[in-house]
Amino acid sequence: MLREFLDDKRSSEEGKAEVVDARTDKEAGESRGTPPSRKAPDTEKLKKAIIQVTHKGSPAHLILTRRPPAEGYAQLKYDDGSEMQANLAEVALVALVEG
Repeated sequence: MLREFLDDKRSSEEGKAEVVDARTDKEAGESRGTPPSRKAPDTEKLKKAIIQVTHKGSPAHLILTRRPPAEGYAQLKYDDGSEMQANLAEVALVALVEG
């Protein structure tokens, strides 16, 4: 019985060496000690969106981190650094870019 047990154990150890790791598609003994690879970045998503607009002929962008005073208004930051609230009816969308 001892001989059968040892033979079974040896054959099961040999079978483990050929087991394929489902995460890496490599044999179980090959990839130990290597960290799992990170997921590739999604090219469809923007990290930080900047909405460029014009207001009365001046280039600006919407400040998305501040709440506007009322519906139909937005906070704008002009290229010279000044900020103001504007009626969205007076604002024209120019571009959506990643910042």
